[in-house]
Amino acid sequence: MTPLEHALVALGRELELPPAPDLVPAVRARLESRRSRRPLVLALAAAGLLALAAALAVPQARSTILRFFHLGGVTIERVETLPPAQERPLAQGLGRLLPVSQAQLKVNFEPLLPPEIHHVYVDDGAVLALLREHGKTVLLTEFGSSFYEKKILGGQTRVDQIRVGGDYGLWVAGARHVFRMPSHAPRMAGNVLIWTHGDVTLRLEGPLTQAEAVRLALRTTQ
Repeated sequence: MTPLEHALVALGRELELPPAPDLVPAVRARLESRRSRRPLVLALAAAGLLALAAALAVPQARSTILRFFHLGGVTIERVETLPPAQERPLAQGLGRLLPVSQAQLKVNFEPLLPPEIHHVYVDDGAVLALLREHGKTVLLTEFGSSFYEKKILGGQTRVDQIRVGGDYGLWVAGARHVFRMPSHAPRMAGNVLIWTHGDVTLRLEGPLTQAEAVRLALRTTQ
């Protein structure tokens, strides 16, 4: 699913909206009279727009749509005030360092790594690797479907929906944000590219531009 579809699914779990009108009789009658699929398509499109308009008309729904993004195992939430978080180097507290062949036995997915990576860290079912790109240190984190992390953004941090090759991604940049990972204290984070490839969610964090991050992401998943 696209990031928008994920966000709408998350919204649906949180809201109680009025039941949708029964459009089946009207659609069936129109379909039979015109003997065409076009009225059905138009009716369904109108129903979708009606549902979205109804959701946006509810303050709680409108606020939820604007505040939440979801992609893979990552949820992004906007808040007015960031919670307390540590300032910590990217290379600190990454878990146990293992050869890639051993790390694969510790997680429930097959890591996707640049060819030059031979050792990775394993922590809480995630695989982490430190990379050097354009003379900068970058942290690559990968995890499967059972892993969850959360990002908390203030108003000065932007989120852009992008493509990484054929995959969907989110580019989080601007002001620093709070990053939460299981079994770890919240910490501050900078520019981040998040994308999914198959059943794996990947996250690149570091002082890269969007173009630099996408190029490294493509090298990771090729």
